[in-house]
Amino acid sequence: VYAWIEAENPNLFAQVRRAIAEGRWHVVNGMVVQPDMNLPCGESFVRQALLGKKYMRSRLGVEPTVAYCVDSFGHAGALPQILRGCGFDSYVFMRPGPHEKTLPASVFWWQGPDGSRILAFRITNSYTTRTVDQEAHILAAVAAKPAQLDATMCFF
Repeated sequence: VYAWIEAENPNLFAQVRRAIAEGRWHVVNGMVVQPDMNLPCGESFVRQALLGKKYMRSRLGVEPTVAYCVDSFGHAGALPQILRGCGFDSYVFMRPGPHEKTLPASVFWWQGPDGSRILAFRITNSYTTRTVDQEAHILAAVAAKPAQLDATMCFF
């Protein structure tokens, strides 16, 4: 997305870079795109991160540590190991939803087969609010916050 913005709207890209430098914009994902996280081989995930982070370091001056892939319908079991190896310390996703897969909590330590762990966060409800009541959406995210945490995230 950033490369597209850079090519299509240099003024907007300059504003984004300024917001990043001022600490008002947090860059996540660090991959070229949000890939399918279920079917591709591990090598493709590594290359996504290698190329994505190279671009972000050179053009945005940051190296994201939060992997972000909200719309994948599955996630490879070895993803914690792969993401850790690529320099990520956390992962934000939405699918599978609560009606499809029960998880320990919306925020949990996801452990891969090799013992690698990554802090994972499943988005409550959805990552967009174009067609829903924003207040209800925000209140649902707050209500889903695990009691042991001081804060949560809401996407809209």
